[in-house]
Amino acid sequence: MADVERELEKILSGLSLGDSLNRCLKIAALFHDDGKKRQLFQSVLGNRNAASVWWAKSGRKSGTWLKEKYRHEFGSLSELPTAAELGITDDERELVLHLIAAHHGRARPHFPSDETFDPHQSQEASSELAMTVPQRFGRLQRRYGRWGLAYLESLLRAADWSASANPNPEGEIQE
Repeated sequence: MADVERELEKILSGLSLGDSLNRCLKIAALFHDDGKKRQLFQSVLGNRNAASVWWAKSGRKSGTWLKEKYRHEFGSLSELPTAAELGITDDERELVLHLIAAHHGRARPHFPSDETFDPHQSQEASSELAMTVPQRFGRLQRRYGRWGLAYLESLLRAADWSASANPNPEGEIQE
């Protein structure tokens, strides 16, 4: 179990959110950093062994332009499997997508236009994906309420922060 998933389990163990929300949060924790697997992101971090191990952080300052323009949260959106592949409903997948997009504070309601770049997609595909973000945010805010949605976002964010505060000694995430 990865660090963020483990930290999320600790948080969820003290709550009574129900099976659907727990499932959505756990799936979001599992896939939230998949955009960091991009070769471009890994090379900026200095990872020369990205084929077998990917890094979440470099521990050094590098790749400022990429870090500012490429948002791994945005890149992670196109990596999420379909609802059927995940064994969840389309509505649950919508929440998972939003939780992934918002785990660093973006996607409320959108990503700034200069952050809708993904090295694995055409600009047209990235633009189309970017347009879905505020639409999804609006639907989910109507479903969960503004504070309810913010609360769900905060659970994944807290797990991510907690995992970052106690990183894997080598800074690596094993597949």
